[in-house]
Amino acid sequence: MLRTDQQSSTQERTGNSLVGSDIEDVLANGGDETGAGDGQLTLEQSFAHTRQQALEHVMDRFQSLLAIDNETLADAKEMEDVYDAVRDDDLYKHLLAMANVHTAERFGLDVPSDADKRMAEALRADSWSDIEGQDWFKSAQAMADDERFFHWELEFPVAFYDEDGARQADAGFDAVIGNPPYVKIQNIVGSDKEYFEQMYDVAKERYDLYGLFTERGYKLTRNRVGLIVPNKFFESRAGKSLRTFLNDSKEVEAVVDFAQNQVFNSATIYTCLLFMRNGHNSQEVQYKQVNGDLESAINQPYIKSTLGTGDDKWTLVGGDERQILSKIEETGEPFGDVTNSIFVGIQTSANDVFVLEDCSVNGDTITGYSKAVKDEIEIEKDLTHRYVDGKDVSRYMPPKTSSRLIYPYDSSGQLISEDQLEDQHPQTYEYLKASQSDLAERGSENQIFESWYAHWCPRNPHRFERKKIVLGQIVKQGEVTYASVFS
Repeated sequence: MLRTDQQSSTQERTGNSLVGSDIEDVLANGGDETGAGDGQLTLEQSFAHTRQQALEHVMDRFQSLLAIDNETLADAKEMEDVYDAVRDDDLYKHLLAMANVHTAERFGLDVPSDADKRMAEALRADSWSDIEGQDWFKSAQAMADDERFFHWELEFPVAFYDEDGARQADAGFDAVIGNPPYVKIQNIVGSDKEYFEQMYDVAKERYDLYGLFTERGYKLTRNRVGLIVPNKFFESRAGKSLRTFLNDSKEVEAVVDFAQNQVFNSATIYTCLLFMRNGHNSQEVQYKQVNGDLESAINQPYIKSTLGTGDDKWTLVGGDERQILSKIEETGEPFGDVTNSIFVGIQTSANDVFVLEDCSVNGDTITGYSKAVKDEIEIEKDLTHRYVDGKDVSRYMPPKTSSRLIYPYDSSGQLISEDQLEDQHPQTYEYLKASQSDLAERGSENQIFESWYAHWCPRNPHRFERKKIVLGQIVKQGEVTYASVFS
């Protein structure tokens, strides 16, 4: 949902704000520019004229909406009626339908190569009924409903066009504010993924959906963008494309890093406030890291820091700290060069099921609390291992944990068959079976599980059952320690 305030009128829209088309793109397929002499319009000029007339008509209808004072309930009701009338305008609906076809083609629907041309000509010749009867047109409208296409310039034309239908020189919203969804690439469905990779600079290699919203928000504003997003992209491999976009844009004005402070109660996510300004045009950024309570951050001063270029990682520090870090980097040896391997631990994709807390060992069985069933359970010990989470890792001491991980694999890392699991580990099987429907629904087109009770990334047990140095995936200081065999 997006809410906008235009001349004291509050308007709300819902839809997939990452998927849509600019009507100018739809009506820009002008064909051969060389043209027609003797005062005749070229095809491109004709399309431009059609676009101008259509948008001028739409803007005229929206001006009647914005002329209402919106000070009383009666005004609000009048605005609602006028807005419904605008949305019901035939020409406006035709433009939305054209944008739907244009987007559906990019989404993989098979439409005629000259579909934009046919629709533009039908719009100009008042023969729209001929278009509405076409199967490809009907399929595009159905897809638009299913995928919830959202065409920004048509939904909010007053932010992009003048009264005469010409695009404003500084088109866009005064401000874009958001808390975008955080969705990893493996959880993005294939059709969306293909579309995003066509349309967004950030949609490269590994990426997260919030990066696309960052790019979209920036391109929609004439002034400022403010978003709350994970701070993991500062240095992560999955953040490379977003860093490249932000570094090269030179439009990042300020960053408020919440570090290890939790803003959301429902999930452990390390976040930051990212502010961009159209026209900033500088690698210099105002930065502050919140080390105390969140309320104190308001009066905490910023320091000046500098972003790099390309996919350079973000090390946001002041000038003195920058000199120290540079000296360390010049004289030290990269950690990766002196290790056998660096790897992420086991990823189950269902920790509430596979990780038991507050465990106690009772001979051949263990008891522990399961978040999945919200109760204490008892299962066989032999398929469990001590489990260390990032929050269990601290400086100067080995990790302490009372949690255990259900690991349905043999000593070589091969998944145990369901029959063997049921026969040899009946309590464990019964417990997992109770969550089978939830476990089976995990994954996506890009995340396929070997079985309903498998882990997403089980790792080879020889890798984690040995001496090692461990650290959390996201840390703001040296939270590193030594750990012996986990058993």
